Amino acid sequence: DQRKIAMNIGRGKAEVQISNERGKYDINAIPDDMLRRLIGRLGVKETERDIITDSILDWRDDTKLHRINGAEDDYYESLAKPYPCKDASFETVEELLLVRGVTPSIFYGCYTTGEEEETTWRKGLVDLVTVYSRSTRVDANTAPEEVLSSINGLNEEDAQKIVEARKDEPFKNLNDVRQVLGSATYTEASKFLTISSSSIYAIIATGSIEDSGVQRRVKGIIRINLRDEDKFQVIYWADDYPIAENIVSLNWNIWEKQEEESL
Repeated sequence: DQRKIAMNIGRGKAEVQISNERGKYDINAIPDDMLRRLIGRLGVKETERDIITDSILDWRDDTKLHRINGAEDDYYESLAKPYPCKDASFETVEELLLVRGVTPSIFYGCYTTGEEEETTWRKGLVDLVTVYSRSTRVDANTAPEEVLSSINGLNEEDAQKIVEARKDEPFKNLNDVRQVLGSATYTEASKFLTISSSSIYAIIATGSIEDSGVQRRVKGIIRINLRDEDKFQVIYWADDYPIAENIVSLNWNIWEKQEEESL
């Protein structure tokens, strides 16, 4: 459920975050309306939300026709460093960084300041979507609150109820979820929920050395199969994975900058 585990190793420290990919939306399968709500959960304005949503849909479909707020070849090829629109399924979630409107802060997450000047970390798309579940359902035991609250029929209060209920004991079946939500709410949301984790896990590990500014982060996507001789398979690996906390800022929008320069 994306909790972080911290440990000391010699003079250094390590922080490991493990998440099950079934707790995230499949970016290639998520319905349009739920994608729009999910983008909205990232705190973006309505106009920006619609640009990002339509542009993701244009990127993954197989046509050259762009949606009202989307983007195709004519947009991407007008950038300072041009490239074509893929018009095919996403192969990694990092590919989202090529899509119009998806900034580092939206993808990796960012710090935000509340009304009382408290600073909190807001999750990004990398924490909420995957390319490996190949399903429109998410696991109620591992899905983040932002994912749950964008499911048809659920709101933020419903999502919080699910997250609180599973802290004591994981749901054994969907009837447990029904009891938490009530029959009416559950009925509408049930076709997007499952109690089934995936054999695929995302692991992000960050290492640092005491009294040093040196940090390094790696990311791996691992498929576990205890019946195989090797037990697990690495299906994605990235050395020197960006440390989001060091590179993002709330108001940086690379697309706005490029578009202004092109005028």
